[in-house]
Amino acid sequence: MNRKKNRGGFTLLEMMVTLAVVGIMAAIAVPSMAKIIPRIKLRSAASQLASDLQVARYRGISGNFRTQIVFDTGASTYTRNLDTNRNGAFEAGEADIVNRTMPSGVNFVPGTTAPNVTFDPTGSADDGTAGVGDILVTLANTASPPETRQLSVNRAMGLVKSN
Repeated sequence: MNRKKNRGGFTLLEMMVTLAVVGIMAAIAVPSMAKIIPRIKLRSAASQLASDLQVARYRGISGNFRTQIVFDTGASTYTRNLDTNRNGAFEAGEADIVNRTMPSGVNFVPGTTAPNVTFDPTGSADDGTAGVGDILVTLANTASPPETRQLSVNRAMGLVKSN
């Protein structure tokens, strides 16, 4: 009786070589992923902030009241406030108040970030200063070297642009 031996599977040597190749590829990929993550967090935070600024503007226009985003550069947070009762003050009891914290490793850059951005019911923006140019908000990550993203809000139209 002549039997053919067809055995499926891998030998121990084949498995060891495969695992070695996978290990080498992982060792190459992990450091590059560590460099990409801070960039992704920064872009995501800038996108969320731009969206929140636009929503604040649109909410104010549609409701005919002032809206404001206040930045706390030390805590890396910002708050969106509404003046729905139109009394000129942003109070805790008014609806649609949003508090956000930047992702870990992303901070506001003091000195290039306005203390706040206030939109009036027509959509124009102000930051409480006598400035005439765009209102700037700058974010940076903690990568080495750090990367930055800057948002600008046009005072006349209130339009938000990411640089």
